[in-house]
Amino acid sequence: MAIREKAKALFKSKSKGDGGSQISKSSTKESDTERWPSNVYKPGETMPRPKYRAPPKKEHKESLEAFSFAEAWRRKSFQSQYSPMGTRAPSRRNSSRQPSRRSSWYSMGKKSYGGKSDVVRNGSVTSGEAEKGGTRQREHVSHAAKATTLKTEMEQEGDDDVGNELAASRVVLTLSFTPFSRRLSCLRSLPLLSSDTMLWRWLFIAGGATVSAVSDPSLHHHLERQSSNACAQLEAAAMKAGKSQEVPAALAYECLMSVPMHKEMDLFFIKTLMPYLDFHADMQWLKSPPEEYAQKVKGPVDVVGCINSVKEAVERDAYTSEYLFSLDLETCFMNAQDEHFGYLFDMAGGLLQFGRTKSLVSASPDGKSPVAPYIYSDIDAVINHNQTFKPSPIVKINDKDAAQFLEDYSHGAPFQDPDAAWNILFANPKVDGDFTFGLPKAAWYPGPTTTYEFANGSKYVDQTKAYITQTFKPNATVHTGEDFWQQHITWQYGNSETCYGAISVYDYGNCLRPTANTTKPPSTPVTSGGGPVKPPDGYPMPVVSLNNSNTWGFFPEGEATRDVAVLVITEMHDVNNNHFDHDSLTRFLNEFYQKASAAKRNKLVIDLSSNVGGYDFASLLTYLYGGEEPIYGGNTQATEARSLIAEEYGYSIDNSPPGSLHFINPLLEYNYHHNLQLNGQNFTSAKQKFSPVSRGPNGASFTPYWRTSYKPLELSKSPFTPENTIILTDGIVGSAAAALAEVLILQANVRTVAIGGRPSNNPMQAVGGTRSYGLMAFSNVFTETGAIFIEGKLHTPEWYNKTVLAQLNSLPLIRSKANGLCLQLSQDPRDPQGIPMQYRYQPADVRIPFTWENVLHFEARWRDAVVKAFGAGEGLEVQRPVA
Repeated sequence: MAIREKAKALFKSKSKGDGGSQISKSSTKESDTERWPSNVYKPGETMPRPKYRAPPKKEHKESLEAFSFAEAWRRKSFQSQYSPMGTRAPSRRNSSRQPSRRSSWYSMGKKSYGGKSDVVRNGSVTSGEAEKGGTRQREHVSHAAKATTLKTEMEQEGDDDVGNELAASRVVLTLSFTPFSRRLSCLRSLPLLSSDTMLWRWLFIAGGATVSAVSDPSLHHHLERQSSNACAQLEAAAMKAGKSQEVPAALAYECLMSVPMHKEMDLFFIKTLMPYLDFHADMQWLKSPPEEYAQKVKGPVDVVGCINSVKEAVERDAYTSEYLFSLDLETCFMNAQDEHFGYLFDMAGGLLQFGRTKSLVSASPDGKSPVAPYIYSDIDAVINHNQTFKPSPIVKINDKDAAQFLEDYSHGAPFQDPDAAWNILFANPKVDGDFTFGLPKAAWYPGPTTTYEFANGSKYVDQTKAYITQTFKPNATVHTGEDFWQQHITWQYGNSETCYGAISVYDYGNCLRPTANTTKPPSTPVTSGGGPVKPPDGYPMPVVSLNNSNTWGFFPEGEATRDVAVLVITEMHDVNNNHFDHDSLTRFLNEFYQKASAAKRNKLVIDLSSNVGGYDFASLLTYLYGGEEPIYGGNTQATEARSLIAEEYGYSIDNSPPGSLHFINPLLEYNYHHNLQLNGQNFTSAKQKFSPVSRGPNGASFTPYWRTSYKPLELSKSPFTPENTIILTDGIVGSAAAALAEVLILQANVRTVAIGGRPSNNPMQAVGGTRSYGLMAFSNVFTETGAIFIEGKLHTPEWYNKTVLAQLNSLPLIRSKANGLCLQLSQDPRDPQGIPMQYRYQPADVRIPFTWENVLHFEARWRDAVVKAFGAGEGLEVQRPVA
């Protein structure tokens, strides 16, 4: 799945009472006399000892040692949710549990935001009665945050993503949204052992990894670092913020800009960051993509070259602020626009994030008029609440052409396809648009306001908002930018004697080796629990629901869809971020098939819109049509590091009694017994699985193809055939959802319908998100490598300390909680060139526009897709350019 996806946030979600017109009504603010926030130090309260000044006390060590990871941690396959990483904030317009789209690494650091939750009002921002030519501003109602939770779970066979957390030695940081939780990434987990306990101790003492957001160079508002007391004012404002978490945006920006550079520490950080990039599977394809992909989707991106340029700038003292340095470094990751690849810094989004209050929509009024951006609440007022004013399209944003401004802004979205990146900016009943609030862009300060100019001549000025994350602990002793750094950012060098701080993987092994014989804690079985989940606003009532999941079956009404059934899968996991329960899934599909047969519904729409992954679900091919086993998989770059780890894993697993290894995890891809060859045969050695067998861009070597086997469910006969099935997407499809789409397209020849996209006549891809497998967090890399230093049997730790593996250090884990790398590239097994699916251009069979109606009502969306796909053989008339 992606880096993403799902999306657990460091922010508390806004309270449910945030409805109401944000223009005609003032927001309700929490009284200053309320209970003192738990994350703020009270006046006069004794301050804790300064961070990183001394080793922890004995009693503190004992309390950390007693920490139960089996109860508190859960490994997720978010991997790099920004899948790790990116997606849109959920809308709270309906149920308390709604589909989320965060299956990427970036979604970990995203604040829940309800910017479009305006109720109907008389008049409109853009109506003729709305102070034509004038400006209007609205107040913002904030969400309350929910604490970060840390959990563990057993790794399951067939998980789509290796996950961006740790397995037997993988750390997973699960961040929860209110009102609903989102999965970090498709991760498979094993019970966490003392290695994770020790790792968490280091991160805890070192200040903790904080989620941050990728920077956008175009949005740098350069400000010379001043000796003002902006940080002192910010800390004071944060103490008063309460549940709103809102602080003055300009003040937050001024404080960030006042944090001075720490040159030697920054250079050491870059040095420790670089070795992790060797574990990203498609770095060379990213740098030198195929010609067609470069022309139609995205040009070359040299991540390593970009980071080296930032390093050179640090060396010549080009930066005046840690904030600008962090933004530029994160830009190197952001440019990849990959849910499974990213790194969010503490200084850039981990402590403070910026957003707007108004949500936008890009649609045509009737499917024939030009597509244009509008204020979401205006369209909602007209379509859902019978308001009579005529919404006016936005023609300029900050004095620039609106369409161009938005397309430029979309270049920071974690989706490489430009139409998917465009769609993610905008809102629908399920989610608020990333233009309103979304990582990685929330790391940059966009200026004090955003001005919208409408075709009817009116204007609307949107105020920039800033929010503190849960990692931000206000402290009255902070006065300067340097104080801010010491309080919230700084870290300490560590070694095998202190066992905390920024520590090498060799020292990590030394610290953990005495505990290598610890008995594994018992695993807790995952249960399905819960019943049906009510769909969000905009959906009709389902005829069947998968328990505890945002997966439903619908029979849409209307003449055009009288023989159509719709299967909606918004995420590839249940609402608790677990695998779909086997028994519940079997019952759900059997009931869906039986009811569809009885109702004579023989056409199927599989709606994967805004699904950025989760756990593997590619076996739906077998569930739908029977017979053929789904085949999907791919290869990875053959590197010295991977080869060393795989050989040690294979040797140690083969030469150890079952269950005797506590850190080397047999369920990881490093175990050659895990996965099959393309022909269905087992690998016979680590060398066979990880040795170079083919060449890619820039002379890079790649491993053989490997895949997973599947066991079909016992189901009733499906009434559907591939010829009568279509996949409907908005391009925002990635990771496990992309795998499902690709299996249905490549093996069953199912047709695709794409909706929305940029205002152009060009074709649009149905799958616009990441198509890689095996998301890993940087913590996965560190601890899975550290496992061979702890209990490897092939070579000694001293031997490995002279190899490339010795370069790994825990500092990148300290500086970020949200990060991700791709383990395996998806490939079409029939392609002799071996081009990863990520770099193949595949336009949808049909493209339809968003309209005012089908943006808000999914039944209208299905109708429009069916009419075009199953109509009189006519192709689709795609959107016309904005006039």
